[in-house]
Amino acid sequence: MAEYEEHCKVFEAIDEGRTGYLDGRQAKQLLMQSGLSTSTLRLVWDLADESKDGKLDAHEFAIAQHLMGMARREKPLPSS
Repeated sequence: MAEYEEHCKVFEAIDEGRTGYLDGRQAKQLLMQSGLSTSTLRLVWDLADESKDGKLDAHEFAIAQHLMGMARREKPLPSS
C-alpha cells in the first residue's frame, strides 16, 4: 500500500489546479521522464486510463506509475 500512497502524493503535487485528474498534456512530461519508449508509454496510458476519458485520476495515475515500474524492470505488461 505504501507504493500506492506514494503515487497518490506525486499525483497531488502534479495536479496543481486540483481538478482531480491529469490530462495527457499534464502527464506527458512526467511520463517522458521515465525513459520508456513512446509505444510502451502509449500502452501504459491505455491500460491505466480505465475510464477511457483521456485523463488519469489519482487511482489511474497510480496504475500508470506501477506499470511504468514494471516496464523499467523489463517485466511484461498486460495486453489489456
